[in-house]
Amino acid sequence: MNTYEIIKERAKLSGLSLVQLCLRVGIARETLENWKKNEPKTLVILQKINDVLTDAENFARNETNLD
Repeated sequence: MNTYEIIKERAKLSGLSLVQLCLRVGIARETLENWKKNEPKTLVILQKINDVLTDAENFARNETNLD
């Protein structure tokens, strides 16, 4: 499930249409529609940062456990 699908499902469960959600958030409906095909760049970057930090933390933990 991509970001668009998650948002769509959560909006539905909350009783909000996607138009209502976009109005409340202050983004154009087209912005959300673009996320059907492409993940938001910010989320992709944040995921990469998270992956690198998780790897580094795991490495540091393993190094500490070897002592």
